[in-house]
Amino acid sequence: MRSASASASASLADDDSITHNTPTLAWFCLDSLLDSIRALRRKGRAEDHLHRLHLTLISTIPSLPLSLLPRILDEARAIIVERPSAGADEEAAARKKELVQALFDEILENVGDREKEFALRWWYDHREELETMARSTVATAKAVTTPAEPVAIPRL
Repeated sequence: MRSASASASASLADDDSITHNTPTLAWFCLDSLLDSIRALRRKGRAEDHLHRLHLTLISTIPSLPLSLLPRILDEARAIIVERPSAGADEEAAARKKELVQALFDEILENVGDREKEFALRWWYDHREELETMARSTVATAKAVTTPAEPVAIPRL
């Protein structure tokens, strides 16, 4: 994406209304991805495909310029927060946990030096909420699918 945004910026640099650092093409690609996510969410099905699109959005984070990073990190957070929590099945809980882990991994391991400070500050600002949500979702799903105490059945 960084190269796509750079080529769009260079080709648009002659236009006085657009600055040299405008990541126009990168934002167009991200906006198209977000539109696809919203369209699938409205349909309410294709959960596997929707989850893959969420992971795709998260995987773009290391390629983004600093100017787009806050928007996409907030979108990723909103996606994680909006995922089913209460009464969720184990599969939904595992997906939510995978999204949180993927976001953390991208920020920690793949974001470039220039964007790393902002991304890590963003993570620390939202870490407790995201990690708590991932843990509680997994715990809720396990509690729903497994009985709390084994029930003794007397033999006659």
